[in-house]
Amino acid sequence: MVLAVGVGCLLLPLTHDALSLGAVMALIAIGNGLGSGIVMTLGADAAPADGRAQFLGGWRLCGDLGGTGGPLLVSGLAAVFSIAAAPVALGLFSLAGAVWVGHWTGRADRDRLSRLPARLRDDRA
Repeated sequence: MVLAVGVGCLLLPLTHDALSLGAVMALIAIGNGLGSGIVMTLGADAAPADGRAQFLGGWRLCGDLGGTGGPLLVSGLAAVFSIAAAPVALGLFSLAGAVWVGHWTGRADRDRLSRLPARLRDDRA
């Protein structure tokens, strides 16, 4: 879902009317809405049994830092470059984030699969 936000941010400077702006905002909103639930689910899946509350608190803190740091980044980029540069930079950060999340979730799946007994591993491969 980070991918939808990234693509939407990259498309934002290309909008020229209310309809195209609305379509891009809808893409970003859908990606954001679906991504929020996925992030919390990933956190719950990754949390260790011992110290789960502390882990999820840190997980939530990292997500909130990103949410509060985004507007600061946008305003800083707009002040230094242009208002059109801000969503492009956020789009590129989002695409990098999508690659990062894809790498680590794929790695976690491979690690989890390798711990299964051989008879179960063959069925899931």
